[in-house]
Amino acid sequence: MNGEISFMDWVGIGSIVTLICVLIKSYWDNEGIKERFNSLSKEQNNLKDAIEKLINDKHQILINGNGNLLTNLKSEREITTKETVSIKHDTKFIYDEILEERTSRRNLYQNVSNASEVLKTIDIMRETIVQNANLEVQNQQLFLKVNSLEEKIVDLSNQPKNEEISKLRSSIRSFESQLARFEDGGYNEAEEIKGALRRILNDLEG
Repeated sequence: MNGEISFMDWVGIGSIVTLICVLIKSYWDNEGIKERFNSLSKEQNNLKDAIEKLINDKHQILINGNGNLLTNLKSEREITTKETVSIKHDTKFIYDEILEERTSRRNLYQNVSNASEVLKTIDIMRETIVQNANLEVQNQQLFLKVNSLEEKIVDLSNQPKNEEISKLRSSIRSFESQLARFEDGGYNEAEEIKGALRRILNDLEG
């Protein structure tokens, strides 16, 4: 019939509409895929930039670290060089002293009849000087200990503690026993130290 749409026409129209829907859906799907692709591409670029930055930072850190390492090695090498020069200087000085002493002894044997006795006396005097120097060092150390004890007494005078005072008394008595050898060596300072220790003990007991 001329004014009516046949079944086949409806089928054709339906197919066209379906095709149009499929095309529209495919278009939007393609747009979504394109947008997703652009997003992934952007993320890839960001990741690439981050990796490059990380590599550059690590490279810079490595350069700085190597620079610091080289600086430290240079400084240590300079210190070692100075110490080596100092050791060589000291060694040469000692060697020269030994040669000079050997020459002096040989000349003494050649020109003095009782050279052995003279050298023995010199060696005894040298040993005495060394011992006196050591005693003087120990004497100064005892003076420092006494001063330290006096400072502790001042601190304890504000907040007395029986246990610490007892320890101080014990330390002072041990110092007094150490002074015996100084008195045997004829040091007047030993008596002065003992006097200072007695004053400290009196302060503790007072």
